[in-house]
Amino acid sequence: MAGTHTVIVGSGIVGISTAYYLSLLASEENSEISAGGAHYTSQGHHIHLVDPAPILFEHAASGKAGGFLARNWFSSSVAELGAFSFDLHKSLAEEFDGRKKWGWSQSTVINLDITGSRKKGSETGLGEGWDWIQSRDSMVPSAEAEELAEYPPWLNEFAGVRPLADRESTAQIDPLRLCHFLLDQCRSRKTVRIHNPALVSRLAKPTSDPDLPGVLIEYQNTSEKVTVPCENLIVTSGPWTSSVLKSLLPGEPPTSFPAIGSLSGASIVVRSKRWQPPQIDPSQINALFLSKRMEGFNPEIFSRVGGEIYIAGLNDASIAPPPPSTHSPPSSDSVGRLTNVAKYLCDRHSAKAHGASADFEVVSRGLCFRPTTSKGTPVIGQIPLRSGGLYGRGFRLWIASGHGPWGICMSLGTGMVLSQMVLGRKPSVDVSKLWP
Repeated sequence: MAGTHTVIVGSGIVGISTAYYLSLLASEENSEISAGGAHYTSQGHHIHLVDPAPILFEHAASGKAGGFLARNWFSSSVAELGAFSFDLHKSLAEEFDGRKKWGWSQSTVINLDITGSRKKGSETGLGEGWDWIQSRDSMVPSAEAEELAEYPPWLNEFAGVRPLADRESTAQIDPLRLCHFLLDQCRSRKTVRIHNPALVSRLAKPTSDPDLPGVLIEYQNTSEKVTVPCENLIVTSGPWTSSVLKSLLPGEPPTSFPAIGSLSGASIVVRSKRWQPPQIDPSQINALFLSKRMEGFNPEIFSRVGGEIYIAGLNDASIAPPPPSTHSPPSSDSVGRLTNVAKYLCDRHSAKAHGASADFEVVSRGLCFRPTTSKGTPVIGQIPLRSGGLYGRGFRLWIASGHGPWGICMSLGTGMVLSQMVLGRKPSVDVSKLWP
């Protein structure tokens, strides 16, 4: 019997997670099946991942994100998905040695109040303060931990340091390494094919069966074009999701599609000369949130198993995402402000945030664009089509986007739940509320 064909547009962490779980779950259905008294061998569920980027993940939010994971920090509409996804992250790490392969580790969350609390006082560049917890619409942190087991060795000594969450409900990963692990797993499966750099340019029915839905894939580095069957079209294109939907289905009313926006975020990764042990203790992995503004924003700092310290929190909704096949570097002003934060927090030799640092070096800089929605929660599910029958027999359109700053955290849960729905199974998590 002919297999089912799914095309996933966008190969960031949500798209690659969907391909990973869809190929895994569909493999359970690839054995012999019965129909009308006869036996057939199913040809399986064929999955095509399409992305315009020449190098996957490197310059996208999936590769430039912080990699902080939380289990119970979410509002009611996404709480179940958040917990489910965190548990999938944990079980995947346990099954495949995630600590070694993508830097999985439990993490201690710290709230830092730097108002006049540095032992060797200096200018802080503080602006008006605001509560970082209240500012995050989808976040509801767990109860405070009772004590801090170990002070971060890379952090200057401040009096206003307190633990905010226990290590059982938060974790840290390197998202770029996780993406590559999932990609390698998909490539090892015969039912998954990766197309990049390539675009799904339009819907196009295969000539072999005019009633079968399909798409035309155009490769960006050659003149090659290929039409593939497509009963399920899944759009996981991050901040480009809305434009992809309107481009591929121009006959549908614009109001048929959820509105996906974009929020840019600059970041730097530094290495501390005070924190270079040959084997990093998991108790030294921390997520640090500042309760007061510094350099005009609320910094977020995450230390990783590999010895990197990721510094971000400098966001700007006015910067439009570039074409998906390209990337934009962060501005020198953004890098300078982030470096000043690193200097104040990590450089014990400097009294002011100016000049070269003796205690750390900046090893990378990034600018990523997170997909957002007006409600602050993702959109996951099937999109009803007014002209569905025109696209071919059994054509269905799906979306998973708008995760904001929680794309890495909710990626595995989103991929699993969406895969279950595509296969007609009851999803592990009810995501019916995650719709405009």
